[in-house]
Amino acid sequence: MRKITVFFLIIFTALLSTAATVLVIERSRIVEKKEFAMDVQVTGESSSMGFNVDPDGFHYGTMPKGSSGKREITIEAEEDVVVSIIKKGEIGKWVENPNNFLIKEGEKMKVGLILNVPENAAAGNYSGKAVFILRKNN
Repeated sequence: MRKITVFFLIIFTALLSTAATVLVIERSRIVEKKEFAMDVQVTGESSSMGFNVDPDGFHYGTMPKGSSGKREITIEAEEDVVVSIIKKGEIGKWVENPNNFLIKEGEKMKVGLILNVPENAAAGNYSGKAVFILRKNN
């Protein structure tokens, strides 16, 4: 019985050490992490639209149910990076985006997020965040 306990303790320690090592290596590859606000005001009227072009996030303004809108930001890389985008919040599941794409050193790239408001969305204000994670490409 004691040998089995020691065996499982060794296995557990090895797994924990491996997981910690992978986590440290992965975190050391992160060059930059930025959060941008995403928000929209949904109306029930198909003729009602409003724009918000503030550059500090993905502000879609006022949009009717069943409509789509695109907002862009420009990313500049000081070294080769792979960009991942994580969406959080109420409107995260409504947003289409590219993911795991490469930006070369010195390159600027416009990245667009498309918001598709569902037909069955209730009128109101919705928000979330887009988290851009830039990792070294090696």
